[in-house]
Order: sequence, then C-alpha cells, then structure tokens
Amino acid sequence: AFRGTQSIWDWINDLDAIAIAYTAGAGSGHVHMGFQLVFEHVRQSVAKLLAACPGVKRILVTGHSLGAAVAILSGFELAKTTGVATELYTLAGPRTGAPDFSGAYSGAVPICYRVVNFMDVVPQVPLPPLYKHAGEEVLVRGGFKPLEVAYAHRLTTYLAGLQKLLT
Repeated sequence: AFRGTQSIWDWINDLDAIAIAYTAGAGSGHVHMGFQLVFEHVRQSVAKLLAACPGVKRILVTGHSLGAAVAILSGFELAKTTGVATELYTLAGPRTGAPDFSGAYSGAVPICYRVVNFMDVVPQVPLPPLYKHAGEEVLVRGGFKPLEVAYAHRLTTYLAGLQKLLT
C-alpha cells in the first residue's frame, strides 16, 4: 500500500508532469516524471519485501492519490518481472501514464480498479490526451463540499462511497 502526498517534495513531484520513458520496463511507454521519481525511491524496498515472501501466488497493490500513481508503476513492474498474479485497487489516482503506457499496462495487469469519488479533482489530472488512465473506473459518491475542494479527495469520503456500494 502506498500513501498519498504529505510533504512539499511530494507536491513538487505531483506537479512534475513531463512524460518520460518508464524506466522499469523498456518499451513500455511514457509516464509522469514526478510519479516515476517517487516510484524509484521505493522500488528497492518493494523488491526486498517481495523477496522476503517466498511462494507468493498473488500480489495486491493499492494506494491513495500520489500513492495510487506509485501503485500503478509498481504493480506494472511486479506483473512484468515476478510472474505472480498482480491486482491493483487504487483510490483517487491521477492519470499516471501516456496512452502507450496505458495500453502496455492493460495487457500486463488485467485486474485493476480505480475508485474515483464524484467531484474529486485529482483523478482528472494530468489532462488527456497526453495522459490516460489505466484500469477500470469504479465511481463512488462519498460526498463533496462546494467550497472545500479537498473534501472529495479525503479517504473518509472514499470509505463512505464504498460503503454505499455495499448497501
């Protein structure tokens, strides 16, 4: 599980939206440079964690906001390099890659659900056509406040929206 934006450095990476080649897989397309930089910081930790779990038959990856983007990048690498069934379930994730990456991703990670709260701004950036979501969208209605833009992005609103799906 990957956390969302917390520090000023996270915010800087969030805004660094130049498309660059995905470094974990040659020929896999282009991704958001800032998200790639964050992924590179945790990449070795993920590899060590997986190495400490021999015999794994299924990997579940999740994240919120910036963490959702890092989950997409990490999940793609895990699916391509481990041979283990990798599934993603992200919350409030921004667009992570260009259309070429999204296409390669869909072929490698067939189970990927993006939970998006109605009126959350973060899943709407960076803008298409330069960037395209990977995975299937699950729209929830966890709430929003017109004068408080960040409210729809909170994990509590996502939890409320998911609970409504269960009733």
